[in-house]
Amino acid sequence: MMAELDAERDEQVALFVDHENIYISLRDTVEALPAEARPAAAARALDVSRLAQALLDWAGRDGWVRIKLAVADWEALPRGQVREYERLRYRTAYNLPGRNSADAKIQNEIRDVLEDPDYADVGTYIIATGDGGYFEVIRTLLERRKQVHIWGVRGSTSPLLEAQATFFRYIDDLLGLGASTGDDAQSAEHDAPSPAGAPEVTPLEAFVILLDDELRQHGWQYLNFTRMLDFMASLGVFGQEREEALGWLNLAKEQAILLEQIIELAPQRGPWMHEPLPTRLRKLRLNRAHPLVQRALGIRDVVLECLAPTVGQRREVTFATVLSRLRTHPQLLLTEVQAKNWLGWFIEQTYVVSRTAPHRTLPQVQVTLLRLNPERAGIASSELPPDEQRRVDRLVVVLDNYLARNPRFTWMAASTLLSSLAPLSDDPDDQAAREAARETLRMAAMAGYLAIGSVPNRRFGGVTQTAVPRREHPHVQRLLRTRDALLRLLAAMLSNRPFVARGTFAQQAASEAAVASEVERVEWWVDLLIEQACLVADTLSEGDGPVVPTLGLNYQDLLVARLLSATS
Repeated sequence: MMAELDAERDEQVALFVDHENIYISLRDTVEALPAEARPAAAARALDVSRLAQALLDWAGRDGWVRIKLAVADWEALPRGQVREYERLRYRTAYNLPGRNSADAKIQNEIRDVLEDPDYADVGTYIIATGDGGYFEVIRTLLERRKQVHIWGVRGSTSPLLEAQATFFRYIDDLLGLGASTGDDAQSAEHDAPSPAGAPEVTPLEAFVILLDDELRQHGWQYLNFTRMLDFMASLGVFGQEREEALGWLNLAKEQAILLEQIIELAPQRGPWMHEPLPTRLRKLRLNRAHPLVQRALGIRDVVLECLAPTVGQRREVTFATVLSRLRTHPQLLLTEVQAKNWLGWFIEQTYVVSRTAPHRTLPQVQVTLLRLNPERAGIASSELPPDEQRRVDRLVVVLDNYLARNPRFTWMAASTLLSSLAPLSDDPDDQAAREAARETLRMAAMAGYLAIGSVPNRRFGGVTQTAVPRREHPHVQRLLRTRDALLRLLAAMLSNRPFVARGTFAQQAASEAAVASEVERVEWWVDLLIEQACLVADTLSEGDGPVVPTLGLNYQDLLVARLLSATS
């Protein structure tokens, strides 16, 4: 069994199954299917032996299953179901009939395990249920720094329960109900969004993307409490009432999806005002280190990156191509149904525009074609003309270099960044260059490469606008990997010589795997690193021979020194 194969893994797992809830939910799912599909679906979903085995096997993927417990009012279910769990050495328990009886039984069992020193190393708790009565025990587990996985049936699981978990999975998919069945299924069925009524992106996942979009468009790092509540209420994904949005906001804070900072302000009163200004500012910002946030934004970035060429090159990409990219991405691990749901959500939110058209070689087959909506999705990296892209990339590298050389700072003043790109003077040409640099800064923020914020200016009063690189963005990561790879390569080539010919270095860099995505811009990179004083440019000539440009490293530069010390 899969659980036995993974038994030597360090992670220890406890599996708790609310069988009655799961079985009834699966039965309802089967009954809602068309009559012709019910027999095959029932064979997969309602075979308790298969269900118990699948739950155990998938739990075994997460680690060594130390505890496995199934709870139900077994007498109210078809005869023999409890034996299927006992055959697989589950511990079984009977709960009294009635609402929330199984919830209370499982919660007590979880607390007993949590307090038992013999199970102190159990780090992952899997609860197979769709019932929303587990909030308190989930909160307790998270406070104890445990991983909480919720496995529920599609369409029968509380959205709040999904939102609280550190990981969520559909039991339908574990049983193979999410995949297409039937040998005669047309390939075009996989090349279309999920039909109406299919499971949607969770409210908090949708909120993460929409909030990040709002912050990027305005160059903000946070919203105050009132503005955040108004924003959440306006989205429509949290219900129609403001109180519902407030409940979700509190949940997002409790789950650390939103981080709150309270700043005490000095009391102020203007001569025209009868009431003093508020003395407390509540800042709410997105926690980009949270797994749910990283996953939602990662899915968005894959979709935008895959569809970015549709803007600049005026073409379309098939639905199946984007679907495949989502399903095969190693960090996302989406099922086909999940990937379709995400693409359907992006289409619904108008980030992506879709249409159907005949297949190029099979006219009788209709395919779905996708293109990016630039007005809704913002600026994608491949969308910018090459000159503008180079200016944006230069700005990002200059910003990150500054912070690497000034480790005490977590941000760079936007005015300092602009001055490093285009010094301010009275010359009209310099003023035009300054304005172009300001536009480049705006484009970089819109593309999601950096975040613009503000901090109080204690010296002159008012606020200072700040810039921070978003190192989690895939394009920013590629830029920084390329910069570091070029510096390490030159250091290796200089290990037995005082300098390297520039042409030799460029030729060697073009063959480096870490520079493969930037191979056409190696010369641009060399010029940028010389300008940034990371490289030292010189020339060499012998007698009447040609002058050869050479390169060396500026070992006095803190960025270079820190990079090389980390390498060694």
